[in-house]
Amino acid sequence: MKRAALYFLAGAVMDAIVTAYYLAVDSRALFSASTLSALITIVSMFAVNGILASEGGRRRTVLILAYALGNGAGTAAVMLIG
Repeated sequence: MKRAALYFLAGAVMDAIVTAYYLAVDSRALFSASTLSALITIVSMFAVNGILASEGGRRRTVLILAYALGNGAGTAAVMLIG
């Protein structure tokens, strides 16, 4: 269950980074957008790799759901803040 909480948090952080990326693209901030794009790829690949490396199909499903729910929570948090 600790791993699911970790992936939930990773999903929330990931979505905050994605939102910052979109804002940087909208502002035409080349360096920020490029840096955030690379960070998005790094974080998402580590998350996918960690999920796929976990044993058992049911555990993978729980981790995928936790990550997805974290993404949704990240969207909600950023929209409420900004």
